[in-house]
Amino acid sequence: LNVGNALAGIAVDVDASGNKLGQDTAGTGNLIRFNGEGGVLLAVRSSANELTGNRIEENQGIAIRYRPGNTLGSNTCTGNELNLVEVTAGTLAVTGERWQPQGELTQYIVVRNGQFGEPGIRVPAGSTWTVDPGVEVLFDYESESDRGLSASIAGTLTAVGTADRPVVFGSAQRYASALPGDWTGLAFNPGSSGRLENVAVEFAVTGLTVDNANVTVRSSVIAGSSQDGIDLTNGGNLDIRDSSLGGNGRYGLNNETGARCHPGCCPECPGCRHS
Repeated sequence: LNVGNALAGIAVDVDASGNKLGQDTAGTGNLIRFNGEGGVLLAVRSSANELTGNRIEENQGIAIRYRPGNTLGSNTCTGNELNLVEVTAGTLAVTGERWQPQGELTQYIVVRNGQFGEPGIRVPAGSTWTVDPGVEVLFDYESESDRGLSASIAGTLTAVGTADRPVVFGSAQRYASALPGDWTGLAFNPGSSGRLENVAVEFAVTGLTVDNANVTVRSSVIAGSSQDGIDLTNGGNLDIRDSSLGGNGRYGLNNETGARCHPGCCPECPGCRHS
């Protein structure tokens, strides 16, 4: 019986914190179904709320609107009009966050937080952002002049996919009309670290910027950047193997440090440029 609400199933308002929506065991939480404006909406400035163990099904609008700084556990999302997580740009919890498939849902669409001007996802020092196999983190924009969303990492990014379920970082236009430069890219700041394995980074300005950071890349594809696939600067340490860097506007790998990114780098990294 369709007895949904006219608006969203659950709305967590501005500045709300410390609420737990659901249960730790999968499928034992709430049934959120048939609502007119989405399943669960977490507002800007909400924090330390947990959404887990719920069934979010057959809602109009988006399945989940998520705000970094909360906790998105394991929910089952199916049959929603927009079966995706819309992520409002912001800073991840210092305790870290895991972005994982939510049942049939695998897309996390990052949108600008116009009210506060935040330019994307920020991973603070001490925090670990874990992205699970099969997840697509796609950056959106509202106009041609608003293509500056990025992921800025001061802590750690761990994105480990599989050959048949890669992790994707790219443009929200991926299945329509993606263009090089649709988003800024993954920026590893001084002191940060990253592990990317079976990952695709697509249609950025520069796919990876490694600025005095330690980053390992394995079996990955970095392609379609408007500038460089990877820019290695300021003593950064990059260990890249078994990966493809192609279709980028300038260099596949622009190594500005004067050091090799791993033994035998140049033969193994098409497009590698040493300064």
